[in-house]
Amino acid sequence: MKALVFFGLNVLCLLPVLFSLDPWTPPVFLALAVVILLGVRPDRWAVLAGVLAASLVLAWWVFVSNLLWTSGGHAETRALLLGIRVWGLTGISAAFALGVRTSELLNEAMQLLGLPPRIGFALFTALNTLPRLREEQRHVQAVHRVRLGGRASSPFVQALTLLAGAIRSAERSALSLAARGLESSLPRTWYRPVSWTLADGLQSLLGALAVVGLLVWLLTSGLFTFGFY
Repeated sequence: MKALVFFGLNVLCLLPVLFSLDPWTPPVFLALAVVILLGVRPDRWAVLAGVLAASLVLAWWVFVSNLLWTSGGHAETRALLLGIRVWGLTGISAAFALGVRTSELLNEAMQLLGLPPRIGFALFTALNTLPRLREEQRHVQAVHRVRLGGRASSPFVQALTLLAGAIRSAERSALSLAARGLESSLPRTWYRPVSWTLADGLQSLLGALAVVGLLVWLLTSGLFTFGFY
């Protein structure tokens, strides 16, 4: 399954959950997202189970915080429904993150959707920079402790240092991409060409029909309740 198809199906699973406020819609579409993920990446089930279990903590925090700040006769019910919805949204987002590679998604978006290469490569560079920020922060903290005689620097100073490093890294990446002809007007070739196939269309159609079918079932059964907040 192409990354674009997987991304589109996860968005379709997210939308009904985002606009619902009932105990049935989030678990139904979360289950569909899990089925899609395990169909694409069956080796991810253990990680996904751990993420879903950990996300229950976030759902509990949403429940407790809304219960404390909301008054009225249905405060408990509303807080519980918001917690269930957060759990569903978190789980579907985790399924997407575990099932798609950012490089493949951006590559397909540039080739199939016409995403400008400048934007695509900029996003790819930025996303690759994020995992390195934590390691760079540890280096900054170590250097600052040496300079300050063992005392830690303020978070503001650390943030400025990280920002300066990120700007320098982005500048180097931009110069490197420009040297490789990113701005060239010549016909572009791709190292991994991507084309839309009949299988991609069938997968998209079947996934969309599953989402619509579940939503229609929830509506006709009276289980779906609209509520954005």
